[in-house]
Amino acid sequence: MSSANLNTNSTEAAQAFVETNFDFIVIGGGNAGLPVAARLSENPDVKVGLIEAGVLHSEDDPVVCMPRAFAGPGNPHYDWAFVTEPQANAQGRIIPAPRGKMLGGSTGINYMGWHRASKIEYDAWKLLSDPEGAWDSDEMFFFLKRAEAAVPASENQDMYTSFSRSRDDVVNHGIPRSEVVGTEGPVKTCYQAIYPDSAPAFIQACNILGIPTNANPDGGHTLGVYDVRKTVDPGTGKRVTAVGAYFVPASARSNLKVVTGAHATKIVFKQETDREGKLIASGVRFVVDGKFFMANASKEVILSAGAIQTPQLLELSGLGNPTHLAANGIQSLVDLPGVGENLLDHIFAFIQYEVKSGIRTFDNLRNDPLFRAEQEALYESKKTGWMTTTDATAAFSPLKETVGKPKFATMIQALEETITKERDSLSSLQKAQYEIQLDWLRKGEVPQVESVVFSVAVVQAEEGKSYFTILMGVQHPFSRGSVHITGNDPLKAPVIDPKYLSKTFDLDTLSAAYRGVEKLAATEPLKAVIEKQAFPPSSSMQDKDLAGYVSQAFSSGSHLMGTAPMARRSLGGVVGNDLKVYGTSNLRIADASVIPLPIAAHLQATVYAIGEKAADLIKKDW
Repeated sequence: MSSANLNTNSTEAAQAFVETNFDFIVIGGGNAGLPVAARLSENPDVKVGLIEAGVLHSEDDPVVCMPRAFAGPGNPHYDWAFVTEPQANAQGRIIPAPRGKMLGGSTGINYMGWHRASKIEYDAWKLLSDPEGAWDSDEMFFFLKRAEAAVPASENQDMYTSFSRSRDDVVNHGIPRSEVVGTEGPVKTCYQAIYPDSAPAFIQACNILGIPTNANPDGGHTLGVYDVRKTVDPGTGKRVTAVGAYFVPASARSNLKVVTGAHATKIVFKQETDREGKLIASGVRFVVDGKFFMANASKEVILSAGAIQTPQLLELSGLGNPTHLAANGIQSLVDLPGVGENLLDHIFAFIQYEVKSGIRTFDNLRNDPLFRAEQEALYESKKTGWMTTTDATAAFSPLKETVGKPKFATMIQALEETITKERDSLSSLQKAQYEIQLDWLRKGEVPQVESVVFSVAVVQAEEGKSYFTILMGVQHPFSRGSVHITGNDPLKAPVIDPKYLSKTFDLDTLSAAYRGVEKLAATEPLKAVIEKQAFPPSSSMQDKDLAGYVSQAFSSGSHLMGTAPMARRSLGGVVGNDLKVYGTSNLRIADASVIPLPIAAHLQATVYAIGEKAADLIKKDW
């Protein structure tokens, strides 16, 4: 297929697409959809169609390919630019929810972190599922390895410049053993070659405060401070997206057809059901330039539209809560009240520090035009230097260690009392989730708090001054939100209501994480690089003022998940272990919406693995 045909909307291309009788149709060409389509099309005897609402951006587009650019979020050419409903516990703020609108999905606009959850977290998925075929850490690690190609440090030494720190000053580890991570998958990952001065100081301060360096975070235990791998190809200096990893190698296959600029509007089912009374998906309706089309699939439809648009399309197709569907003029086909519920996200607040003269951060690219010009020229000519890199250092801690045992006991007691008081209003899934999350908290074996260094100003940067920012985030929130349609217009964005901080425990956790960062900043050698706290300007807020700041300043981590959870139907699950939507025989979901409870990890690696696993399941059935 011609890449040029995928750069613009084309009704002619759409007409050619629907004239093919497909075996499989994938809705959404992102983090999981492209892996599914690429793996299925490995069999030349099947025809695979992929429907994507965005377009294919050029591999030379710096917004996508240059790691340092990070200019996609909020840009409507690359981002759906979704926003939440006003958040009652965030002082009424409307909060952006970036989602990639392009072939490649959010892999084209994310921060490129490649990070696994812990074994304990993945193993918990089977506690919510039917026993047969339940997923666990062994399954997830197998498919994570299949997806990734970890590049050893020796292969990306040419990315170093005279401004880099030695690897011993950061985290003294290379790529772990091949039995731990994958080295032959399609998604290239590497450790950063360049580290601003704030990174090693942050790590050493963490060590002094009892947060150990974790030399093998991919091995199933994710507590500690370490460098997170990035989806950057050290050979080219470019971001690795699902396009480069999966689509480009498969694009020449005649049995794989892709249509872009095509907004899916409805999944169509046959009039008759199968022997078990389940609906049979027969195709997908979509619109290009205002014209509607219908594509047919003889075997399966795979929905990979993400945590926001997957539940939207399910509801538009008659799968969801019958009461809600009727209120929006949609005929109910399958009673699935869990559709669109259980919206989960990580949230982050921050403290910004001005650094002393001579401390090098990414703000040097802003303050020193000659340096920036030099680095841009270096990137243009050799694809090396500071434009190839981003921040990569993060610390993952249990709450017990963050706040100390006395306060931890008080917080847990208050949380248990809240859950008991609200028990009658909680869903079955929430009750099961909370039991698991409480167990995690008490044992302290998985992270509840993430602290990540951004070696750049995020607000109020004064000319000529340099900064670094520490973001602190809640990894296993107890707040639960929703995504739902309001009407039957398929082109209208759904209502996104994460209900951030609706559980006081999340606010208390975020405030405690803030106090933890204050301790880090007061600890050498991190203290030595700081001139002053720049934002918020007060460095000694009382607890009541801190709660107000946190609720006003936090933002989404853009790690939206859980809105079509893989869990038992009796709990409110939407898909089973085979990823088939309950009540259907051949409609599957493969994206972040199936993640059943929050995990302490940046999501893209997990979602790639879900796509790989989905393709494997489908192949075994056919």
